Amino acid sequence: MDARQDEEFTAYLGGAVREAERLKYFPNYFKRDLAAEGGFSTVKRILDSGKPSEGFRKLWELGRLDLSCEAIIVETKWRRYFDDDLLERAERLLSQMNYPFKRFAISTAVPALVSSDDVQMDGIQKSQSDAGRTDDDPRGAGGSGAPPTIGAPGQSDSSTELLRDLADIESRDLPATTRAVLVDARLGQGQFRQDLIKLWDGSCAVTGCTVAAVLRASHCKPWRLSTDRERLNPNNGLLLSANLDALFDAGLIAFDDQGEMIVANALSTAERTGLFIPARLRCNPNRELAAFLRFHRNHMFVE
Repeated sequence: MDARQDEEFTAYLGGAVREAERLKYFPNYFKRDLAAEGGFSTVKRILDSGKPSEGFRKLWELGRLDLSCEAIIVETKWRRYFDDDLLERAERLLSQMNYPFKRFAISTAVPALVSSDDVQMDGIQKSQSDAGRTDDDPRGAGGSGAPPTIGAPGQSDSSTELLRDLADIESRDLPATTRAVLVDARLGQGQFRQDLIKLWDGSCAVTGCTVAAVLRASHCKPWRLSTDRERLNPNNGLLLSANLDALFDAGLIAFDDQGEMIVANALSTAERTGLFIPARLRCNPNRELAAFLRFHRNHMFVE
């Protein structure tokens, strides 16, 4: 791993740290070591012991081992930079904690600095699961529209995408305040969330639930396809309870211009009943929100 790659890896780990901090876990020693030694040396030193670190145990308690050094080097493109012995130790630790890791497949057909989970298409960074998508059909490979699995224990695809987006923000030449605002928006915190809370009177846009702990600031036009201005625009968002946020993000529900919910055929009658859907938005969308909902409906919704 050369200096530039180590810098990128360090930024990626920085994204994991920010997500951990959002969960109220503050790995301060790890942050200090990242700043002093860089990502590669820090991770190698931690894993050389072959024993679970304090951070590993804490992330296990939080149910977020996908944020651990072990999972990151096993499941992402950074796998290629670590030797087999270290990877074996990482996989053993993950297995002992019953974490169903997925080894990152290193393709020899992809250049050294561009892995198959980091493909550039028309200026938009796509994940491995996005390969084969077009801008007109961001829903699935080849536009198949296959319904995604949501909420499955141990799955880390969304976490990997989150970390990639955070690393991208960290690597850009931005003023510190702009970077902080974008990071908070990507994590569903900060001004974007506050604007949505104000817009929807502190309650779910559909159910009216006011329990802040289960409310999510959800983007209509996905982060990866939005400009920085769109990412911070509260009209490009809905305040949704966690289950509806997951369905909306997976493209299993959408809303028409009048706020009526549309439900994907992939959800059975029994599943719809259990989820208490369909249900409309509590307020009719304004013109700008309707336009973002239309984008979500046309490009993200699974028919």
